[in-house]
Amino acid sequence: MKVGNNTAVTIDYVLREKSGRALEDTAASGPLTYLHGRHLMLAALERGLAGAEEGQRVSLSLPPEEAYGLRDESLTLRVPLAEWEDPESLRPGEEVRLVNEAGRSVILRVAGREGEDILLDGNHPFAGMELCFEITVRKVVPAPPEDSHHPDHPHHHGHLHGGCDSCGGCAGALGGT
Repeated sequence: MKVGNNTAVTIDYVLREKSGRALEDTAASGPLTYLHGRHLMLAALERGLAGAEEGQRVSLSLPPEEAYGLRDESLTLRVPLAEWEDPESLRPGEEVRLVNEAGRSVILRVAGREGEDILLDGNHPFAGMELCFEITVRKVVPAPPEDSHHPDHPHHHGHLHGGCDSCGGCAGALGGT
């Protein structure tokens, strides 16, 4: 069976930045299964995998615009340490959940500290990077019927999800749009 809409696809992949540094590898986390055509993955990955068959290897190189977008400095914040209940517990890379002025919950990563401020970043960790994927299609089967009626059914899909560009969840989230 070929990868196409309404198929459940299991893949192994290694994700590297352009320099060759490994960012993710399913050898450590286990294979990833997703529903093709449900917009749960980066659109460029779905296009690149469409028509692939079990056992096939696919290599894709995605510029930032087709991956997690360019970095957007408007998604960064400086928050005084005094505004945190326990600022010493915040570690770089940790995710924190805040509520913006519009009442929307947003997730930001702790980027570090500068003086008396904590630096927070709402960009995807891979924003601004050219990404190289080495993918092996392990299994392709028809999507289960119950999933066909629930396009938003959650599935484990690692960092390959569409991210901010697919749902608009982060774009402008800090500003409340």
